[in-house]
Amino acid sequence: MPIVKTKWTKRLAVTLCTLLLFCAAIPVTAFADDLHIATAYQPFMYFEKYDGVWGDLGTPPHSVVETGQPAYCLQMSMESPYGDGYINGNALGYRLVDGQFLIDEAEEQIVLRIFSMYLSGMGKAAIAKRLNKEKVPNRLGKPNWSANGIREILRNEKNCGDLILQKEFTKDFLSKKTVKNHGECPSFIVKDNHDPIIDRETFEKVQNEINRRASKKRKSTREHYPFTGMITCCKCGKHYVRKYNCAGTAYAKPTWYCTTSNTWGKEVCPATQHIPEDILTEKTCEVLGMAMLDEAVLHEKISFIEVPEKNVLVYHFKDGSEKRVEWQYRSRRESWTPEMKEKARQRALAQHTAKRKKEEAENALKSTD
Repeated sequence: MPIVKTKWTKRLAVTLCTLLLFCAAIPVTAFADDLHIATAYQPFMYFEKYDGVWGDLGTPPHSVVETGQPAYCLQMSMESPYGDGYINGNALGYRLVDGQFLIDEAEEQIVLRIFSMYLSGMGKAAIAKRLNKEKVPNRLGKPNWSANGIREILRNEKNCGDLILQKEFTKDFLSKKTVKNHGECPSFIVKDNHDPIIDRETFEKVQNEINRRASKKRKSTREHYPFTGMITCCKCGKHYVRKYNCAGTAYAKPTWYCTTSNTWGKEVCPATQHIPEDILTEKTCEVLGMAMLDEAVLHEKISFIEVPEKNVLVYHFKDGSEKRVEWQYRSRRESWTPEMKEKARQRALAQHTAKRKKEEAENALKSTD
């Protein structure tokens, strides 16, 4: 059997053998560090795993040979280095030097601050907003933080000294698409792999706090509304989203906000004005010449709605025409419905009754004295 010695890494050596088998079926023995690969006209390569350690290539499972799954061979060849302790990638607060994670002192302070702010009660979006405002650089050296990025830092086990290998894997060798590992492939956990930035007790407190907040958060129902995805902010280019103004009170009303302005504030997008849904519906009916809003007709005739400035809507029709409409907030008298007026009356009566009973009780107490 001919022998081929290479200086390539383990992954490249295994991949080379796979390609040679597929293309020329040449018997190959490759050596890369401590990894030994031996093939002799075998149509598939397969790793055996003993007690969590990858061993020499053996005969593939009978089911694999029968069904013919070449992608399986390449996938297993890409998994094996993780079993041998293969590490790649960096994280905020660390630098990977010669296979070891070393703490970056400047970024370490940022990580410590993020954990401290979260335990003080700040949310992920609020932390990202403050870091952006203070121009604090992220891992790429840019002041561009997001709530998802903060979440990844708070969840990253590397910050407490641990390491999880193969969080992601390549789904197949043709598309080369990398997806998150949800149990499809083995993961390898290494405790106390490197010096921690966050002590384990603090890290666990943060994980518990994340889970506690998540349990209280109302699950999104992904509801679709007639204006969903149709209203565009001319300042930042993002869509308007629907939410309730004064939610949880008697004055709660559905309104539409610019996503960027609502999340990051007027420093990022000055479009801070919200549009009440009843006014938006009324103006849309006027533009379409309808008494009541019909979602099918809305999407059939209108492409999108722009908000160029305060109290202005620009309707873009699918025939290429557009119409500019101005609007104003209703006065409090006009915006109150009969139901709202009745609730306010009942609330005032209840407050008056409670106040009168309290005064009677105080007067009775004084008379006894």
